[in-house]
Amino acid sequence: MLTFDRLKVISPIHSIHLTDEEAFEKIVKGGELVALLYEQALPFKLRLRIDYRKGEVSTEFTGKVLGHDYPRLISRDNIRECFTNIEQLGLCVFDMDMMLDSAVVSCDVSKDIMCDDIKGLTSYMKSHISNYAKYDVRLMKNGNLILANNVSTKDIAKRMTVYDKAKEMRLAKNVRFILDNDIETAFDGKCRFELNLKSQKLIRTALNILCTDLNAVLSSTANPIVDFLRDAIFASPCERNFTSMKAYIYTLVLEDCNYDMRQLEDRIRSILPKRGASIKRTMQPIRELYDTLDLQGEDNGCIYSKVLEMLKI
Repeated sequence: MLTFDRLKVISPIHSIHLTDEEAFEKIVKGGELVALLYEQALPFKLRLRIDYRKGEVSTEFTGKVLGHDYPRLISRDNIRECFTNIEQLGLCVFDMDMMLDSAVVSCDVSKDIMCDDIKGLTSYMKSHISNYAKYDVRLMKNGNLILANNVSTKDIAKRMTVYDKAKEMRLAKNVRFILDNDIETAFDGKCRFELNLKSQKLIRTALNILCTDLNAVLSSTANPIVDFLRDAIFASPCERNFTSMKAYIYTLVLEDCNYDMRQLEDRIRSILPKRGASIKRTMQPIRELYDTLDLQGEDNGCIYSKVLEMLKI
């Protein structure tokens, strides 16, 4: 079952009844009230925009709307609870059936799994990008790994963040939420995989659905996180066998590029013919040797394989 840490939906203007209009900022243009806006960051992020010109309501919220159930994340099993918890703020009342038919225009598909070595996992992923021309990768100072497809069109741009969820929840901005909801240890040992999908076209493709109404999105049987990782990350086998001559030659190649896989790929691209040559196939045996050199410490290739299996569940 798919889970999400953020949803943004668009629904007809009569899908919401305001109970505290004074809490909303009035947006006036040319003397005309064109929209009402409500935003909050705590205890969960919420943005409500009632657009009178378009006759629609934009509702965006994060998984923390679930309070003590936040570790479950947003899913088809608790989506009504999400809207009910928003109603408890005293701002509005939703037409629940209309909200379930609303159009999802942006979302973060998210999943938490147990991982004993998140640092080793992200380090492995950074050094095993399948194609550096196709994917951009950054390992941030805080340990977060950010992986994005290198495209110029925003409506097909995907971005995945992999990070230590327990570490993130210990930040000062999250401490009150953790204590108030009695979930101090709920994320211990959890690695978060979060895939941003910021257009309806991308949502349809990634979730393999024909329309992006909320029911269809929540009921999708696709696994976009695994699909993205399989294309972006080259997964080396746990056991590798090379002749000593191959090992010697590939070691020299690696040394020439300072064991920097991105530098190596750039070097190989400059040598290979522009047509008919597969950069992935050419890099594969060198990557496999790279994994045997214990530059990453523990055999994180095996860890990564186990992670993929856990993400399938």
